[in-house]
Amino acid sequence: PKVEVAQPLFLGLVLLGCVVSTSTIFALAQESSGDGPVSACMAVPWLYSVGFCITFGSLFAKIRRVHVLFEAADQLQRTQVTTGETLGVVGAILLVDVVILTIWTIVDPLQWQRNVLVSDKYGNTLSSVGYCVSDHWAAFAATIGAFHFLLMFIASYLCYVARNVPTLFSESKFLSIAILSNLQVFLVAVPVLV
Repeated sequence: PKVEVAQPLFLGLVLLGCVVSTSTIFALAQESSGDGPVSACMAVPWLYSVGFCITFGSLFAKIRRVHVLFEAADQLQRTQVTTGETLGVVGAILLVDVVILTIWTIVDPLQWQRNVLVSDKYGNTLSSVGYCVSDHWAAFAATIGAFHFLLMFIASYLCYVARNVPTLFSESKFLSIAILSNLQVFLVAVPVLV
């Protein structure tokens, strides 16, 4: 009974999202010996954002579903929130990120750039550093980051509102921990990636 209350479909989506966003590490490990387009460059924001949206969108949709049901119960109204409606919330969250990422990929994709730090007297490279860059990467990354922070803010509010719902039906405590974890990832990852 507890697994049914936990909604196994959404637990599976959380797991899928974690796998997708964690696979970003493989794209970050790719390098190129020269300059130019490297598919791993644009894979990094795609994998992280899509994984975040699947993971966090599932948690967000679940807490929203619990909020709607218990809010209606408080007003002595009967309501139903279907799994399809809840999946629609996840899909809408994912759609926003996919639109931003598609525009970024078409308009100003990340390109691999290698800078020579040290070369010998014959011009042979002894030390170099490579990274992914584009002209407007900061604007696109800030847009995605702002959207993710907005989602975390709304989810934090829903967790606060649902704090009195029994833990059997609402994991607001655990969702709050997940939000804090995502915030830590932002605070650590942004300075490292910039």
